Amino acid sequence: MDDVVKVEIEDIIMTNTGFAMVFVDREGGRVLPIFIGPFEANGILMKLQGVSFPRPLTYDLIKNIIEMMQGYVEKVVINDLRDGTFYATLYIVTNDQILEIDSRPSDAVAICVRFDAPIYVSEKVMAMSSTPLEEYTNKKNLIKQEQEFEEEPPQSIEDIDFYQTKDEKPKQQSKKKEVLIEELKKQLDKAVSEERFEDAARIRDEIKKLTEDL
Repeated sequence: MDDVVKVEIEDIIMTNTGFAMVFVDREGGRVLPIFIGPFEANGILMKLQGVSFPRPLTYDLIKNIIEMMQGYVEKVVINDLRDGTFYATLYIVTNDQILEIDSRPSDAVAICVRFDAPIYVSEKVMAMSSTPLEEYTNKKNLIKQEQEFEEEPPQSIEDIDFYQTKDEKPKQQSKKKEVLIEELKKQLDKAVSEERFEDAARIRDEIKKLTEDL
């Protein structure tokens, strides 16, 4: 595949401006952070941490629909960055056809991880927005030494508090879920005020499931 690199999800982090997923290009020694919403962060984290619910969440439902159509996700390519907005294409194979669906990276990745499909980023996007892996790792290690998870959230992106996707302590996982719940409550209030009642019901269900799991 020309002009793209394969990446992995390294972390889900949180700053005072919201959540971000961090992709790592291990071969090229680069990382790429992309900011995402709390609902999307929750959808990705639940899969990465192996959390399951009796009833399917939104992204699980999408996976079920694709499989019912005898399809699967082949890959996701984050292929453009314009005016600060990232663009992605979700590749779905069904009935011997490859469907290329324009997507937000957060939605595409949340669906992709449910199929264990690979994620790629164009070299153009990496050149525009990636940073060296060594620099990221050094900052991450420094922050771990200087502050514990229980402290207040950072006031700037320079003081990122890292929320790990793997090998977390139970207290860390519980704290992260509390943060997610607070973010989702804000989304719920906004949805209700804008009379988006279907969205409000979906967010309410997410909050209920997270609360029961605390």
